[in-house]
Amino acid sequence: AIALIELDRVGNKLISEPEIISRGFVYHQGMKDLLVKAGRELRIQLEKKKRLDKKVAKDTSIDFLERFFFEEIGSRPMILPVVVEV
Repeated sequence: AIALIELDRVGNKLISEPEIISRGFVYHQGMKDLLVKAGRELRIQLEKKKRLDKKVAKDTSIDFLERFFFEEIGSRPMILPVVVEV
């Protein structure tokens, strides 16, 4: 799964809700809601951080999404966070 995260370069804050893109582990269209929920929950986790930079965003994304997908579907997909500073 790819987690696309947009950060404000100056304020180190989220610009938009993280987008989760599945490649190979979500098999049917009904699981699209799961990806939206994952993005929403990841945003909540990232907003809890006192300091949010690229490294914190990447580490938090991997830790949270691995746990989230295991709890939801019993699978541990590889998480590839992509942090874009704008």
